[in-house]
Amino acid sequence: MAGAALALLAYVAFVTIPAASGAQDASEVEVLRTTTDSADRMTVPVQIGDKGPYRFLIDTGSQKTALSTDLALRLALPAHDKLRIVGVSGAQIT
Repeated sequence: MAGAALALLAYVAFVTIPAASGAQDASEVEVLRTTTDSADRMTVPVQIGDKGPYRFLIDTGSQKTALSTDLALRLALPAHDKLRIVGVSGAQIT
């Protein structure tokens, strides 16, 4: 019986948690058509300023967004300081 009461309490606590203050309004959502590249990875079209679209790889586990040096040079984007990126294998790149 105690287990059922605990489960009920957990359920009530879960369903009464207010939505996050940063939640998006449904009217602000944009639906993008995805494609796949030659390695069957999912990509989306991305505009950078008034240029593009460029195909960007979707990586849901990534903490950063990166683009090629070639594209950055073509778009005349300013360079930033070096930063640390840790890949899936744990290798660090700076």
